[in-house]
Amino acid sequence: MRKKKYTKKEKELRDQSIQRILNDKDELIRNLNIKKEESAWIKIHEMPLWAEAILEIEGLVNEEVSRLKKKDDVKTAALLTKCLTVIKRGY
Repeated sequence: MRKKKYTKKEKELRDQSIQRILNDKDELIRNLNIKKEESAWIKIHEMPLWAEAILEIEGLVNEEVSRLKKKDDVKTAALLTKCLTVIKRGY
């Protein structure tokens, strides 16, 4: 199977989308008061449940998909949606 070659614009849009998601993730971590300087031990009662975490990530991805569709970048939007499906499936 051949890999599709993306145009420079498509690559830039994909990179911008990924960067936005990463920035949103960092903001989410700050909002959940998870400090990076904490000890290596996991304090399970301070961590969100898997279901809560996946809902937050799904919201961020859906927000980015909406932005991409408004910019008529349907390919990248579809790719993000498929990636989210894989993450939710677990493999």
